[in-house]
Amino acid sequence: MLMRTWTAAVLAAVLILSLMGCAPANGKEKETLEHGATAPAPTAAPLPTLVGITADQVRQINVYGDSQPPETPEEVYCTDEDVSAMLGWLQGFMAAPVTDPVETAAPGNWRVYEVVLFDGTAVTVSFWGRTLSTGGAPYTYTAPARPDLAKPVRLFVEGDSFPAGTETINFMVIDDTGGEQALLFVPTLGRATPSGWDNLDYEAEFCGVPDPLTERMTMHELPLKEWFPDAGPGVYRLSMLAYDDNDDPYMIADVFEIR
Repeated sequence: MLMRTWTAAVLAAVLILSLMGCAPANGKEKETLEHGATAPAPTAAPLPTLVGITADQVRQINVYGDSQPPETPEEVYCTDEDVSAMLGWLQGFMAAPVTDPVETAAPGNWRVYEVVLFDGTAVTVSFWGRTLSTGGAPYTYTAPARPDLAKPVRLFVEGDSFPAGTETINFMVIDDTGGEQALLFVPTLGRATPSGWDNLDYEAEFCGVPDPLTERMTMHELPLKEWFPDAGPGVYRLSMLAYDDNDDPYMIADVFEIR
């Protein structure tokens, strides 16, 4: 009888100790199970919408301020050098998906960059406050240094779109330097194709010597029908060579469309 009583006591003690070992200590284990491990922060990576795009695929990069497409862009980058620099800058952004609500009223960069490809598609990167949006998703980001692509002389076509049969297109050359800039008045007209710019032959003769720019703004006419009779409907890039104070050449250009 004594042996049975002692055995029962031992079993009861073992059972109590077992239950005590399974119980949460001060609720810490229960809290851990309820909340789980902290989720890792999203990993920063290049913008997914721009991965794999090369500069020779890009027709132009438009920059908008407060207004957005289809309004007239504040800046258009269309020379080969500018497109390569701007695309490289945008592809250098490191972005992480946003998991919290976006602060739309936060101060920051308010710009829209539209990367237009030769196949007609476009990738938009919009900066709103401290975040950016591309492909329909918001991201936080760190940005590389923006390239300084300001040129001493600029070219602007007076109009974005012209009807088929337009005979003359006006454009202006602006010199903001007040220095000794020069312009080689030999216009190159390239038509956008799926594989790049296709330069049209021109029916005119030009002097091969650069002319000094003496005015801040110089108006010019491009006799489209006379000089480029093959310029039918399409997107075109008008470009010329300018020369800085050191006689180093650089390309200036603008784009327009014939419908």
